[in-house]
Order: sequence, then C-alpha cells, then structure tokens
Amino acid sequence: MENNFEKGLVEDFVPRRERMKRREKAKRIRKIVFYVFTCIAGVLVITWTVSAVERLMDWRSMQLIPAKYGVLEECKEKKAVVVRRETALTVPKPYSIRYLVADGVRVRKGALLLKAESPEINRTGEETNLKLYSPQAGTVYKKTDGLESVLTFSSLKSLNLNTVYDKVTKGVMESQGKKGDSVIKIVDNLSPAYLLFPSSGINLEEGSRISFRISGSEDVFSGTLEQDSNNILLVKISPVPQDLMADRLCNIEVITKRAAGLVVPASSLVERSGVFGVYAVSAGNMQWTEVEVKGIFDDQAVITGINPGQEIVVNPDTILRTEKK
Repeated sequence: MENNFEKGLVEDFVPRRERMKRREKAKRIRKIVFYVFTCIAGVLVITWTVSAVERLMDWRSMQLIPAKYGVLEECKEKKAVVVRRETALTVPKPYSIRYLVADGVRVRKGALLLKAESPEINRTGEETNLKLYSPQAGTVYKKTDGLESVLTFSSLKSLNLNTVYDKVTKGVMESQGKKGDSVIKIVDNLSPAYLLFPSSGINLEEGSRISFRISGSEDVFSGTLEQDSNNILLVKISPVPQDLMADRLCNIEVITKRAAGLVVPASSLVERSGVFGVYAVSAGNMQWTEVEVKGIFDDQAVITGINPGQEIVVNPDTILRTEKK
C-alpha cells in the first residue's frame, strides 16, 4: 500500500512540476512578445515623430514669393559703324566760323547755316563774310569725320564690310579730302541708316528683324538684317534714332532673346510628365499648377498660366520631400 501511495505522489508531483515549467515558459514568452511589441511601437512612434518634425521643418523652410510681370532679355554688346545719307560742307582756310543753327535742328533746303570771316582778307577792308546755305533739307550737326562721302549707301555694295569695319573702328579709314575744312553736315534723317557690326553670338538669317538698344538708353529699336558678309552684319534701320545721327561709332546692345510675362525663379519650376508647373497658393491651398515657360534666363524664368501677384513656392523640393514621405 505504501508503495502504491508513494507512486501516486510521485506521479502527481511530476505533472505539477511540468505545469509550473510550462507556466514559466509561457510567462517568459509573453514578456518577450510584450518587449518586442513595445520596441516596435517605440520605433514607429519615434519614426512618426521624426517624420512629423521633418515635415514641419520643411514647411517652415518653404519660401513664397508673388509672381510679378516683367521682361527678361539676353543681349550682346557690339560696337557699330553708322552709315547715313549725309552731306558735309566745307569753307576755305583760315576762316572764323559763326554758326547760325544748333546741333540736332532740322532745316529746310536753302537755310542759312553759318557765316565765316577770314582775318587775312579782313585787313584789306573788303567784304570778307562768307555765307553757307543748306543744299538740302535735313538735320544739322557740326561734327564731321571726312567719311561722309566715303561711306555711302552705294559704296556699301562694293566695299569689303570687314575691312571697312576694321579701319573705321581703328580710326585709319582714309577720308576724301576737299579744299578747306569740313565744318558742318546735313543728315537726311528721313532716309534709312545702316549699322555694321560683328556677327559673333548672333544667329539670324538675312531678312530677319533684329532688335537693339543704344547703350545707356531704355528705348528698343529694330532693323532688318540686309547682309551677313565676312562675319560682319549689315542692318538697315528706319526711322533713324536721334542718337545715331552725329557719331560714326556707337555702342549698341543687340537683343538675342526676349520674353515678357510673369517672372519667377527658375528653381520654382517642377516638371511632371514633360509638362512644367509651379506650386502656387490658390484658395488657401498649395497645389501644382501647369504653366507655359516663355523663356529661361539664368536663374529666372518667364511664365504664363497663373495670376499676377499669386504666390508660388521658390523651393518646391520642400514639398516634394513631404510628398515622398
């Protein structure tokens, strides 16, 4: 009986000990699962927090500017030779000149331009006054260079334009000397004029329109490309600007690229499927808006497709990073 009782106790104790082991094991597993779950949740919370902070930093670093209307250009500076329809008038030497008209004044044909007096003849007591009248209608200028009869419309067809440009700009072009001194010239300001300048950086076909401004002026003028010979362009302009009437040489800015519209930073453009757009503020929301790019000039662009004054994002990468997260 005792053996059976002891045997029963042993059999009862062993299952109880196994049950205790299983309970301990299950408890350890629950702890491990809880720990793993806590770690995963912590990582997710940290990741979400970091992402939220980054998004907040991105939005705070976003720069907005209003789109404003403007005109952007690319220009090439050139030194140009001016050829006009003009006539230089001379008086014998030595004469003291008294001009009766001012520079830039248009006179009629036969108008009295100046009076001249010679000191040598004056000692004889004879009448020494010499009167000079305008042979044609035009604008009067006192500055002459002796090339008025050399650089003519007809001579441009036979002269080497490259040689002409080189000599005139270097001041070695020979003038056609006449007896006496050239003291005044009459410019036919109603006729066209021609500009000669190097073609480097300018790609146009003959007959094309070309826009330019005289350095220091805001006014834009235009002409027609008549000839491209030996890397020298011959441009016909009409009407002739006042600033091109007197001097033989002038500095001009040839406009090679020009666009008008809303000016925005080039960095604001975002391309999607071959179409450009900007992130613009509309009804309090930020949305990508398709635009037409009229031209890009270094770090600026000219666009249409949004309203003047509408705010756009200068640095759209801040939004793009947010969209990817």
